[in-house]
Amino acid sequence: LLEGTLHLLTGDKYLDIDLRLKNAGIVYEPNQTRRWKRIEWDVIYRINSRGFRDFEYTGPASDSMVVLGGSFPEGYGVDFQNIFAKRLERMITASGFTYRVYNAGLQGHEMFNHFKIYDNFFSQEKGLSLVIMAFCPIMDVAAPNNAASTAIPGLQPAPPNRLYFFKRFLCEHSILYNLLRRVVKFSPAYRELL
Repeated sequence: LLEGTLHLLTGDKYLDIDLRLKNAGIVYEPNQTRRWKRIEWDVIYRINSRGFRDFEYTGPASDSMVVLGGSFPEGYGVDFQNIFAKRLERMITASGFTYRVYNAGLQGHEMFNHFKIYDNFFSQEKGLSLVIMAFCPIMDVAAPNNAASTAIPGLQPAPPNRLYFFKRFLCEHSILYNLLRRVVKFSPAYRELL
């Protein structure tokens, strides 16, 4: 009853709903706009027709570059105007050059997916003169579940998290779970207890 009442009063305001993926999970479902909330942020995500968090560009640019990578280049949880690719584009433009900087970062991807994204979406792009592979060595290279990490001696893959899909379901459907999650995340004493 409490869960139902909270849904009636708040709608999906306190639900934690992920953007949906498409194309075997290497890009977002195209042409979606959604408010993406986590405990730490509340931002609007606009996904263009190619499935990236970027402008809807028309026609090829005379000079362009693409930024590939995971959550850091995507701007995971960051307002659009502050993501790496768009800040770089503004800096280049302010210097008197006209460069289009495509943002092709997508959080949660392993390095081999960045190559797939390039091959599927940018390899035939006219005017593309530079490809930037932006990654965090700890998260993207040495992460225990990353395919690239198998080349690092002694690093063992982490066991799969069997509760992930259950927790993801609760995040997307239970306001009570999300409110409890907020309390636990910001309280070391509750984290220790649970």
